[in-house]
This record gives sequence, structure tokens and C-alpha cells, in this order.
Amino acid sequence: YLYPAGMTHLAMMLPMEFQTGAPADMLANLEEPDVREKSLAYLQEELGEGNQIVGYTRSGRFIGLTLAEAAKSEGKSHAEFGFDLIREEAEIETFVMPWTTSPEENERILNRTAVHPRMMIASDGVYNIPHPHPRSYGCFVQYLGKFVRERKLISLKEAIYKMSGFPAERFRLADRGRIASGLAADIVIFDLDTVAARSTWAAPVQSPVGVEWVFVNGVPVIGEGNATGQFPGRVLRMKR
Repeated sequence: YLYPAGMTHLAMMLPMEFQTGAPADMLANLEEPDVREKSLAYLQEELGEGNQIVGYTRSGRFIGLTLAEAAKSEGKSHAEFGFDLIREEAEIETFVMPWTTSPEENERILNRTAVHPRMMIASDGVYNIPHPHPRSYGCFVQYLGKFVRERKLISLKEAIYKMSGFPAERFRLADRGRIASGLAADIVIFDLDTVAARSTWAAPVQSPVGVEWVFVNGVPVIGEGNATGQFPGRVLRMKR
């Protein structure tokens, strides 16, 4: 995982004891004065400086701001703002990007783990929101650009294996992860000299550069750098 921050529901930042039950029950519980008091004390510590970025809210408010920036606009501490936002937005629709390490520490860790023979390169992502995590558009191209081309920490062959053959083997997807006759044609054609991520924390919805063609099940979904509007993908399940 190539980024120093993850992405999760804001309610996941609450004390575990207040995350129980159905969403409606949890929200009702948050109205209790003692729950608010305990939650604010916990969030003050958990949120640190409030530099978590708001990725989505049901109402469309505050998207792209940090919790601290949004809280300042509302005249609240970031702990108070975060708690109230969970209540006001019915919690489940609110995404934030909590920092797990500093960028510097993350780079130090990645220089070791991203090339370890037991490590695969992968990420999940949320794509149907206006301000997703930059990993949604940049995970794999960032690995190729940074670790293969710029830092030369791993060969292109090994990097491709970590993103294709290795995951396919791990999840027992027999017809994926390799280019061979009779297998699913999931193929990316890219320029190693230019491939790079353009997605950032401030502007995550940016397609990478250097990716010319992408085929999924033999159908081009990216052609000459542009989306074709085709959706040939399907759910893959681990073979037992």
C-alpha cells in the first residue's frame, strides 16, 4: 500500500464501544450527553491536528477540506466538528482519509516493504464520490514510476509480477495474472519512460499519464489514453 493515509467512514474514528448496533441505533446513542463527552475526548486524541481530508458527505458539504479547515469555518474544534458531522450526515455516507504515518515515515517503510519478495502491490478504492482517495487513480502507476523508473529499487519484471501474477496465484485465479493462450486478456500497455500518477490529495480525480491501452477480458476500456465506455469486467472469486 503506497500511501500514508487510508480511507474510511468517519464513524470508524469513534470509540469502539459506540460503534455497535445498526446505524440508526448508533446514531440515537450519540445523542446521549455522556456519549458525546466521552467521544469528544477520544476524538481530540484520535484526530490529532485534524488533517484528515473529507472525501464525501451526503449533503456535499466540506468535501476536499481537512477536518481542521472545515471545523474552523464552523467555529468548532475538529473533534466537535467531526462528532457533529457524523450525526448530521447519518455517519455511513461520510468518508475521511486518516493519516496512519507521516509522509517521511511512509517513504522509509515503502523503500523496504514495496520491494520485499513476499509483498504484493494492491489497493481498494471508492470511485463513485467526488473526492476519492488518490490511490483510486494512482496506485499502480505510482509504483511503476517511483520504484521502477526513478528509484530503480526493483526490476520491471518483478514489479509487474507483484501487480498481476502474484495476486492471481495468491487468490487462485487460474486464468488471470499471465499472458498466455486461453487465459483472460487483462492487459495494460504503458510507456515506462513517462508512466506516472497525477492524482493528488487536493485533486484526486486525474487519470495517469503514460497509459495508452487497457484491455479487460480482451475488450479495450482505455484506448489511446481515453476511456472507451466499455465495461467488460466481472466479479472474480477466490478458487477454493
